[in-house]
Amino acid sequence: MNQLKVKNPQAFQMLSQNQNNPIDMLRNTLKNYNPDQLNNYFKQAQMMGFPSEVLEQIKKEVSS
Repeated sequence: MNQLKVKNPQAFQMLSQNQNNPIDMLRNTLKNYNPDQLNNYFKQAQMMGFPSEVLEQIKKEVSS
């Protein structure tokens, strides 16, 4: 998360202030994405500074 804080402080602030469960929020947002769109989404998130291990965990949570 420190990497995200440095590379994208606005996203870090949004996540840290969010009172909702971020996994539920992502699940609702991504449920209608096709596999190609999901791959692009996660690639973009990684380029923005989200750590790979966090993205892998989110992928598992969202797909369940």
